[in-house]
Amino acid sequence: MATLPELIVASDPRLTALPIPLDLVGARVGITFAAGRRLSPASEAMIQSLVAVADSVQPRPARSG
Repeated sequence: MATLPELIVASDPRLTALPIPLDLVGARVGITFAAGRRLSPASEAMIQSLVAVADSVQPRPARSG
């Protein structure tokens, strides 16, 4: 099970929208990586761009540890 944008569900007949409220999910974005696979230079650039845009919208909190 995964949360996907409504437009993807609407355009793919293999997917079904479930009546689950997602009000508390917020606006998080994630990146999924394939284990043991190196990223292409284009993928690295895309990730850097995503992080830069996300930081401009809401800076990441400092990590402790």
